Amino acid sequence: MNEHLNWRYTTKKFDPSKKVSEEELKSLLEVLRMSPSSYGLQPWKFVIVRNPSVRSQIKSHAWGQSQVVDASHLIVFCALTKMDKEYISRYITRLAEIRSIERGSLEAYERSMHEFLKSRSLQEMSDWMKRQVYIPLGMFISECARRKVDACPME
Repeated sequence: MNEHLNWRYTTKKFDPSKKVSEEELKSLLEVLRMSPSSYGLQPWKFVIVRNPSVRSQIKSHAWGQSQVVDASHLIVFCALTKMDKEYISRYITRLAEIRSIERGSLEAYERSMHEFLKSRSLQEMSDWMKRQVYIPLGMFISECARRKVDACPME
């Protein structure tokens, strides 16, 4: 692993003629899908921006950095803006389905998430969700390094 991390660097200039294949992109996106999060809630979305015009617009908000338009793919990591009881309820229902267990067996787990939500202000929840997004970002960057795929995280 150290050799991969030693290879990794923040790419300042991408070669626009080099493209990550769709197959490799799918594998990298799977890392995002499988990324852990607190309670497993995954309070994020990932947007792959393919439209060159939209990428140019984003570049103007990214201090004119060329990586936004020159990189093979632009993936925007987004924190949710809201976490509520409905979101948690849907998560618990889906978790019960995936694990083929009774939803009621997850009642205590769901209650602890509701308590977590209730004990925080909207700002605290927003801050928590933003911090959660760094988990898949770190995993994604590490996987790019393992595959020797150039990457440039930008905030």
